[in-house]
Amino acid sequence: MSVYKKLADARVKLQEEGLKKSGKNKFAGYEYFELEDFLPSINKINKQVGLCTIVKFSIDIATLIIVDVDEPDNAIEITSPMKSATLKGCHEIQNLGAVESYQRRYLYMTAYEIAESDLLDGTTGKDTPSKQNGNKSKLTDNQLKRLYAIANNVGINADTVKSHVMTKFKKEVTQMNKKEYDTVCNGYEKMAKKGE
Repeated sequence: MSVYKKLADARVKLQEEGLKKSGKNKFAGYEYFELEDFLPSINKINKQVGLCTIVKFSIDIATLIIVDVDEPDNAIEITSPMKSATLKGCHEIQNLGAVESYQRRYLYMTAYEIAESDLLDGTTGKDTPSKQNGNKSKLTDNQLKRLYAIANNVGINADTVKSHVMTKFKKEVTQMNKKEYDTVCNGYEKMAKKGE
């Protein structure tokens, strides 16, 4: 059986586990999967189907390698660009640990197709961008600064804003129209009000 077939089997078995989210962001009002919610099940299933996972970090890239234990030369690699974190009141090594934990979580979620609701969908409603009337002019520098400032006030950095916009609208922040921009700003402002 190929490593791809084994991974497909592992994904189905994991979905049948009925995973529960234990992570809670009280500030933004949502739940999320933590590593401990799925990693024990993944390890158990990997043992059953004959897979082994290895996580590696370089300065630029985080990599999850999924190895076929019966044929170790057959492997699948999932990668993600490394980013930094600056957590308040933490030492550099704690920030590194936070980044590596987040990377592991996202790599496994990608590899095993663990689905979570999109944060922007949960905080801004289900508005879809209007194709007819969205003010197609580019956002100004001041609008972009305002967006990042609002996000920063609720603890969301620029890279996360870019990720949210890509997930919600399938475009870069600078390519958003006014309506999309307002939707994102309003979503972050709602998060701030919930935290007051």
